[in-house]
Amino acid sequence: MTDQNQPGQEPTGQQPPAYGSTPPAYGQQPPAYGSTPPAYGSADAGKQQYGYGQQPGYGQQTSGYSQQPYGAQPYGGGYQPVGTNGLAIAALITGIAIVFTGGFSGIASLILGILAKRRIRETHQEGSGLATAGIVLGIIGIVFAILSIVGLVLLFALAGTEGFTEGTSGSYPY
Repeated sequence: MTDQNQPGQEPTGQQPPAYGSTPPAYGQQPPAYGSTPPAYGSADAGKQQYGYGQQPGYGQQTSGYSQQPYGAQPYGGGYQPVGTNGLAIAALITGIAIVFTGGFSGIASLILGILAKRRIRETHQEGSGLATAGIVLGIIGIVFAILSIVGLVLLFALAGTEGFTEGTSGSYPY
């Protein structure tokens, strides 16, 4: 009955490592079962290192698959933001300027908006809504400018026909 294992012993006859013992460090073999680690603070405590073999360093590949470094895009491509179309921004700005120009910047806003829409379709840039707003404001500005011109012409035409009459006494009923 000498081949039976005692409680707490491995089948090979060695003791398991003690609870709380230091795990082996890289590159060193673990201590044999049953051996006692050096006491804390002794001269041999810092010299003994444990390990599981040599680990690959940073940047070394561990398998046949390559890993992309951080920030790199796989397959040599990827989505790059193209930004907002400058003509669309200009169309919106000239459309807003209609308020200050009396509607006369509407032509510029309309032309810039149409050009921006074409370029956005070709380059897939952002700003389609800005271009649409520039077109709408441009049309509103053109209509406002035409109505303003027609109104001024009518005002002067009516004022010219009902102008001042000569020969009045010049006295005003105050």
